[in-house]
Amino acid sequence: MKIRSIGILLFILSIIVYTWYTLSSEKYTKGDLLLTNHVRFSGRIIAYDKSTNHAYGIIKIKVTETNTKAFVDSTSSRLFPYKIKGGYAEFYGYIPVSVKVGHLILLDSDKRKLEISDNNNFIIGSDVRISSDKDNLAFVKLHTMFR
Repeated sequence: MKIRSIGILLFILSIIVYTWYTLSSEKYTKGDLLLTNHVRFSGRIIAYDKSTNHAYGIIKIKVTETNTKAFVDSTSSRLFPYKIKGGYAEFYGYIPVSVKVGHLILLDSDKRKLEISDNNNFIIGSDVRISSDKDNLAFVKLHTMFR
């Protein structure tokens, strides 16, 4: 009888895990589709702000090259990982410890990659993801230059 109860419990647990995994995968797939928007820019880091939420923050960038002059598509429940307007851009996401003012940045939305370098020497890369975390949304709203 005890073995049967354990079997039923494992079956229910596997259904829960499968459902959670499926829903999470759909969320990331939708986000990836939204990020396929051909935004690409590079520039120099002029400042950054880190939150206390797992090194999430804002990297402020003086844009030197871009294929788009403006992109500010976010909502109250979803934050794109970047905004750009004219010669200024911001990246919202994980900020590596090794980031310094003056480093160069290359963001390619279609590849979902942010690369940071110093004088053509690659330092580190980071994923580009849409955020819906309320703490991250509040942090960006408080510290962004885009009002």
